[in-house]
Amino acid sequence: MSSKSTRGNFRTKLTEFVSSFLFCTWLTIVAFVVVLSEFLWIPNSLEKILNQQMQQFQYILQVSSRLATAQRSDHERQLLLKQLNLDAKSQDWQKIVYANEIELRQQAEKNTGSHFLLQPLPDSKYAYGLWFKPSDVLNPILSTYRLFELIMIVMFTIIIIIGYRRSALLSSLKKLNSAAQLLAKGEFNTPVPQLQSHSVLYNFSNTFESSRKALSAMRLELIAQVEAKDLSEQRLHDSHNVANLGSWEWQVASDKVWFSHSLEKILAIEDDCQGASINQLFKQVHSADKKTLHRQIEAELAVDSIVSTDFRISHDGIVRHVHLIAKVQRQTDDSIRLIGTCQDISKRKEVEALLQKLSSAITAGGSG
Repeated sequence: MSSKSTRGNFRTKLTEFVSSFLFCTWLTIVAFVVVLSEFLWIPNSLEKILNQQMQQFQYILQVSSRLATAQRSDHERQLLLKQLNLDAKSQDWQKIVYANEIELRQQAEKNTGSHFLLQPLPDSKYAYGLWFKPSDVLNPILSTYRLFELIMIVMFTIIIIIGYRRSALLSSLKKLNSAAQLLAKGEFNTPVPQLQSHSVLYNFSNTFESSRKALSAMRLELIAQVEAKDLSEQRLHDSHNVANLGSWEWQVASDKVWFSHSLEKILAIEDDCQGASINQLFKQVHSADKKTLHRQIEAELAVDSIVSTDFRISHDGIVRHVHLIAKVQRQTDDSIRLIGTCQDISKRKEVEALLQKLSSAITAGGSG
């Protein structure tokens, strides 16, 4: 009896020790996950996402300001801004405005709940501004991160519990693990094991299923946002075509260029020229204008300098008049880039030529 009592006490103490050890292990893992997520992973990820979104907003503001500036009247400019602002909510920004630069800065100081990006106009007291709330950008993503953090804690909790339970639960856990792996690959309909309410995996299975449904809903929402973004980009592309306008960018140090699809027709650019040199971008420039154009661009490589000039494109016997405007910018790595637009002004040149002929005819008639 004494030997049995001793063995019983040993088993009890061992069970208590294992329970305490597993509980301490669980607390350590949970604390590690929370600290790692709250103080390292989530802040760094949100900061990176916000910076990327601000860069995208700045690019949208630059392109939009160039499009608006290209309009012939204030009425056309306001119509364009109104059309662009229709897509503001789907892209997580509030609105683009055109107003006095000083007034915009004063509004930005008063409105602490929103962030403000400014696009000044050269030689003008007016500027374009884009308003957005960081919370509109980060809250949906933060919810996803919190959900993932919760899932991680729950998963580690279940792993500890299963480590204490018998191996009979491993089969159900393997099925849940398989469903989680397939979930990571985008499969949201994998069956999960049907567990009894007294099973230690019952709550986890329900939580996993609820989380999966929530992630599925988020996925559908993200798909809708991507489609809305694609639609917005298509509208921007259509606006380029309506205005006979194209955008381009030149990385000076690497001599690499990027250009919008609408610029291909304006500059008669050959296929597969993305990433080509500046010389290839302006390959079809009229021989009488080419040297002058390159000289003007190379002479204005100081930061914040503005290049504005007209030149001709000669291709397949057709001569096209183009107006170029670009600005020199310094990037975060201290490299220099030119970002600008080219607009087909052939029709305007034709009208100017006709007016010149008419003026000369009137002058000749009056002198006769």
